[in-house]
Amino acid sequence: MNKKIITMKNDIIKFGFVWIFICTLFVLNACKEDNNNEMSAPAKVSEATYDATNGGAIITYKLPEDQNLLYVKAVYNNSQNEEVFRVSSKYNDTIEIDGFADENPHLVKLYSVAKNGTSASEAVELNVIPKESYIYQVQRSLKVYEALGGMIISWDNPSGKMVHVYVLYSTGGKTYEHIFSSDFESYAAIIRGLDPVEYSVSAKVEDQSKNITDIKYIGNVTPRTEQKINKQGWELVKTLSCTGDKWEGKMISFWDDVIDTNTNPNDNSYFIIHRDDNGGSLRFLSATEPKPLMIVIDLKKQIIMSRLVVNQRAYLYHNGDGNANSEYFYYKEDNMRAFNVFVTNDINEITKDNLWNHPLMKCDIGLPAKDTDGNILPSENQRATMGHEFELPFMTEPFRYIAIGIVSTYGSETQICSSEITLYGLDNLNGE
Repeated sequence: MNKKIITMKNDIIKFGFVWIFICTLFVLNACKEDNNNEMSAPAKVSEATYDATNGGAIITYKLPEDQNLLYVKAVYNNSQNEEVFRVSSKYNDTIEIDGFADENPHLVKLYSVAKNGTSASEAVELNVIPKESYIYQVQRSLKVYEALGGMIISWDNPSGKMVHVYVLYSTGGKTYEHIFSSDFESYAAIIRGLDPVEYSVSAKVEDQSKNITDIKYIGNVTPRTEQKINKQGWELVKTLSCTGDKWEGKMISFWDDVIDTNTNPNDNSYFIIHRDDNGGSLRFLSATEPKPLMIVIDLKKQIIMSRLVVNQRAYLYHNGDGNANSEYFYYKEDNMRAFNVFVTNDINEITKDNLWNHPLMKCDIGLPAKDTDGNILPSENQRATMGHEFELPFMTEPFRYIAIGIVSTYGSETQICSSEITLYGLDNLNGE
């Protein structure tokens, strides 16, 4: 017989066996899935009890000794009459439920669910009476304070659950609204850009289940007029500060009200902190650096600060070329990125421990957004042109000295640059 014909027959036989094997596996797998779908339900949980919480409860139960058990599910209707459920694995014996805005009994059904995710036991029913919802606790704690150019809203939230606070403030027959969200146990939010007129302030609080309080009046507040702090007379405290005078850079350029741009070759106003002039290395602020890089300024007066703005160096200066660069220098290696701020009336308090243990502010300009080709987005350069603003949640106490502890650059370990710092608040409290 032709060898080619014999080979073809063998191939056909082999293919037939493979096909039979695949079909057998398919049938066996289908049978296995059918068996899984027909898995018997686990036994019920037992000894179910609960501890009421604000707006919910923590349910405790005894798990069944059943190998089919995968998790326990609690099913109930919240105060919006929506059916919801919570689950807990077979390794836990508690489930937390929430979503209640009342203190009425609520029926909760507990199910043991099998490993196939569908077979479930009969329900174990439990009537749960929650404590007062945390949204009412938050609302009672709401306070409003005057701020420079705005108002501050604060509240306490001992539950640590997410709340949405709707702040409504009215003046001259018009009402405005701001919404803040937080799960912090204590929180303060600021509304800026307000006129120095009296506002009537109210608020309502909502949880994640859309339960919401009635609107409650908090109080009246009149924002104070915010001022740009005059920089005339500011002086570097050289004994506590690093050296920022290198080449065309001058430390006093940090507060000369001249902001570096990439369109004018005559406004190259920035400091340059070079490692060669500061002990041979850039000693960034850290818990292990005994002599960190600091810029300490004596304002020669007392002020109250509400925010500050920092401007980066805008372009790479070329001495004598007579032209500004077309490319921005923003976010380049030499620019200062992160820094801590410390303020005081006592020059002796400016120490490394105070700076990294008790800073007034921790500021980070952050990384710019880029396009798919790795180019910085134009909007980020525009943001840098406007300056990077850092707000305080509360006005400071009056102070005379401000210290900038440099935490990082955008990568350089040779030198650091920045163009301008501007403070806002209440100026010259001494009245001199």
